[in-house]
Amino acid sequence: LHILSACCSHDAFVVQYAMRESLPPQVLAQIVEEESALSNTGSCGNNATGSADIAVVTMALLIRLILHWDHRQVLSFFSPKIREDGTVEPNVANVDHNFPEVDPSSVCRVASAAFLWNCDKGDPESNDDASTTNGNGSGDTRVPRAALDLLSAWTAADLDALDAASEACAGISSSSSSSSSSYVKASHHRITPEEIRQMKPRQVAAHRKREAEYRNANLQRAIRHTSMFCSKETGGLDHMLTCAARAKDHRLRREVGLQIGRLVSNLEEGDDVKKLVASALGCADWKVGSDKDGKSNLNKELHKLTIEELDGDDEEKDEVDKEEKTTEEDEEGKLPKKLLQTMKRGQLTASLLIGKPEVGTWALKCGWSNGNGVSELKDLISSNDPRAMSIASEIVSAASSVESSRPLLSALVEEGTLEDLLIHPDADVRSGAASCAAKIGLASKALSEDRGEVMGLLDVAIELLFDETEQGNDIAPAANENALSAMKKLPTSSNRFPETESTSMDRGIEVMAYLAAKTFVKEELASGYAPEGSPPGRKTALQRLVEIACAPNSGDAQMAYGLAGIFNLLSVSVETLRKEAFVGKEITKEQYDQLQALGKTEEEKEAAAKKDETEGDTPAAVSERIRKLANANVPRAIVKLLEGSNSDATQEKLLEGMNRMASESSVRGLMIQQGCLSTCLNMDKGVSRQRLCLLSIFPLSLGNLYLLIGTLGEAK
Repeated sequence: LHILSACCSHDAFVVQYAMRESLPPQVLAQIVEEESALSNTGSCGNNATGSADIAVVTMALLIRLILHWDHRQVLSFFSPKIREDGTVEPNVANVDHNFPEVDPSSVCRVASAAFLWNCDKGDPESNDDASTTNGNGSGDTRVPRAALDLLSAWTAADLDALDAASEACAGISSSSSSSSSSYVKASHHRITPEEIRQMKPRQVAAHRKREAEYRNANLQRAIRHTSMFCSKETGGLDHMLTCAARAKDHRLRREVGLQIGRLVSNLEEGDDVKKLVASALGCADWKVGSDKDGKSNLNKELHKLTIEELDGDDEEKDEVDKEEKTTEEDEEGKLPKKLLQTMKRGQLTASLLIGKPEVGTWALKCGWSNGNGVSELKDLISSNDPRAMSIASEIVSAASSVESSRPLLSALVEEGTLEDLLIHPDADVRSGAASCAAKIGLASKALSEDRGEVMGLLDVAIELLFDETEQGNDIAPAANENALSAMKKLPTSSNRFPETESTSMDRGIEVMAYLAAKTFVKEELASGYAPEGSPPGRKTALQRLVEIACAPNSGDAQMAYGLAGIFNLLSVSVETLRKEAFVGKEITKEQYDQLQALGKTEEEKEAAAKKDETEGDTPAAVSERIRKLANANVPRAIVKLLEGSNSDATQEKLLEGMNRMASESSVRGLMIQQGCLSTCLNMDKGVSRQRLCLLSIFPLSLGNLYLLIGTLGEAK
């Protein structure tokens, strides 16, 4: 399998030796299904156990076949040359337009089997080697993670998604003898501004039309694949939700949830998503809440559904709950069926809130168990099961990001239900509630202007950064007290990760990125702030951020963009950000301020002027803050993130932050000593056709890079 995976990296080998007749995808599906079955039976005393290595490399081979077909499609669209009159040459050598696609049913079988890896009869006490995480029963989490990469490749909807799948394929099969391929990146076919200037108008129009046709064709294919895999008949969505609900590895659960969100985001119409997920949500009618006749119609429908359900099940409910808790839990050592079902519906709602926010709000309000979503969310919080409470934490965190779903959380806050999440010993559970508190707090104007409450949220965010290194330590008392106080004021309307990466740190950085927009928070962080009651000898918040950024593989971690955003905000003033927001707009900041002033009274103008004075984010204050950041090795942290990052958006944000720091001439020497200039020069040498393509997406990327080289070079 390794040999085959390496050979299938080359286009010519696939065409000659690995077509459907020679290497049927059904055979690969059978291999993974057999290994998955062995992994489940082997944990029950059977000597035969499924091999995670075999399952993973089989999926890597299947991904290579999928990518090969995808790249053939890219070539068939973009290889024909466009003449000056806008017509396209009909014949292209070495491109077969009838090249068969990988069998969709085989892909569904492979992914479904992988998500069921060791889920049914896992033994939580089994020994896992150091390279795996005990996240899915006793199973090796590399298998479900490989399935996530497989789905990413199979449902790639554009050139960038296709390139990301290619990189994931190289990572998943890194143990093979070759991870290179004979084809270039799909984004190579995106024309640069320089090429556009050299083309005739009809050529440009023909190329734009070709790009649109490719996007539409690929999107339709992604929609078909998503609909097929998530359908009730295939059962793929249910298997993903089962994997997420039973996973003890919080990061695996979150990765599965994010993938579900990405899958449903392929569907453009909200009604199509509702039809697809209604059964999994336990919704009898996906049209509920969609009528335009008004609120009374919705309440009437929900009332009818609720009464029908209670009348039919009340007599059996207690017996079913007792039976599940006494038999199924004892038999499998896992979860009662009712709780498992609630967790799956909750996980799906969280994914919808991320991928399709408007559908996620509908699910939380109307779709989840026919309108009982908030009630079942409370059941998850009160279950005392860390996995169920983790899902509940993810729901409240995602819901607080969506304006239309925030009012649904008001009942939980008023009743104090969320306090159970904030004081839970599991960092992942705690972090979601803290993230929810920060988002709701900043969304409330009165609360966001209360310095004491904001600092309380900052304390919670800082504690989340240390949770993985201080297991068993409670959050500083002041942090919990302030966060709970803030929430009670809510208005009533596949690779191993670095040791510094965890879901709690992700959310801690997310919360801090929200709070770092406040000037007094910037000043506190730059001055070495630590929460009151912190253990002696603990690093400050800024030192911890630098430590996380400098950890191995941190640049390629999910939290890298959040770190880049924090360092960026710390080195810029609010006034500068406001001015930049008006760049390219039809109105300037000064004109906008004048228009706003026309509608204000004298008292309001005086209050606004007083607020600007107390904000204190002056150029002198920014310069002093930048000097503190440089002395705290922030430039070195940015360099480490740049060296490890493969994300264009993250690199753009890091270069922008480095550029802001270089505006202070007194720190340029420190920046050079910490590697900024050499890193920029190395990036400049690596500017290729693919990087030039970024000009159409991130027009400031190379500008920031060259400005940095000039500024730091002059300083040197």
